[in-house]
Amino acid sequence: MIYGDVQKNEKEVIRVQDGEYKGIKYVDVRVHYKDGNGELQPTKKGVALSHKYIPALMQVLVNVIEENEGIHYNSQG
Repeated sequence: MIYGDVQKNEKEVIRVQDGEYKGIKYVDVRVHYKDGNGELQPTKKGVALSHKYIPALMQVLVNVIEENEGIHYNSQG
């Protein structure tokens, strides 16, 4: 399942999706680029996490936002 994409720049997106490796499910947060056919392909830039780490990661990201009040955040990078 693809949860969503965040545009990193004109050539790359950060994609959040489910993955599975050797029967173990995980959440993959990875940079993708558009190939010659316009299809998104994964790069080595990213991280694969067990679902159990997502709540703690979300709290850390909330802390980043709170510590940087006044910085303009938007969904397009």
